[in-house]
Amino acid sequence: MGNFGIFGLRIHDAETEWRFSQLTGENNGVSYLLSLKESGKIHSISLGMNKPDYILKLLERFPHTFDAILMAGCWNPVSYTHLRAHETRH
Repeated sequence: MGNFGIFGLRIHDAETEWRFSQLTGENNGVSYLLSLKESGKIHSISLGMNKPDYILKLLERFPHTFDAILMAGCWNPVSYTHLRAHETRH
């Protein structure tokens, strides 16, 4: 492992359409973070969010990109059922 000035950066609360578009649109934030990681300037990219729908959208759009996910808020069997139903539709 290299000698990193910044170990990791977390995408935090990108749970509105505008914030999500900043991460995924042209010249998007995720691609920029990936370039930082590939150049060795950071070691990891993570997500810190409350809504599983937006986490799933990012995972689907950028597979094998995020090193960790912090799911804040309520996570229980009801949430899990919602997540499984979402997976079945896609």
